[in-house]
Amino acid sequence: MRKNRAGSALALFVFIVLISLAFAGCAARGADFTTVYGSKGAFGYKESGEGITYGVSAIARSLDELKELCAEWNNPAFTEGAEGYDGELSRKLRAYDDGFFSEKSLVIVFLFDVNGAREPKLEKLSVKEGALVAEISLKKGNFTDVAEAWIFVAETEASAVATAEKVTVTTSERRK
Repeated sequence: MRKNRAGSALALFVFIVLISLAFAGCAARGADFTTVYGSKGAFGYKESGEGITYGVSAIARSLDELKELCAEWNNPAFTEGAEGYDGELSRKLRAYDDGFFSEKSLVIVFLFDVNGAREPKLEKLSVKEGALVAEISLKKGNFTDVAEAWIFVAETEASAVATAEKVTVTTSERRK
């Protein structure tokens, strides 16, 4: 009888561990990151038959990808002589090299429709269902309805975003 109880307890324990692991696999995994740039503005713009689109949220996994992203979105970082080439964001982007991308990735997050007084802050990066979810908090309160664009650049481990195919942005309010 004792042997049977011990076997049942062990089976129950194994079942609970397996269920816990299954749920852990479904949850969004948080990625450690460092925000290296966060300011009003956009990463760039893209023209199409439908007009001009501002801002992009993307992951650059190599220096070539970063340069291609800048070219695609008319970002002046790698275009010597272009307006904005000497700007803070451009200088930061040019500082990255192949050595950085050997273990890390660069995450670019664009947010629009935010009043600057709400002080947006990149709080969390997590991968869920093939998407890198960038969670931005906004200072709680009553503000004007002036829309502004913000751009955030964050460094993270390449392995943390390896399965992400796109970037989505969510917002939530935080206390003052």
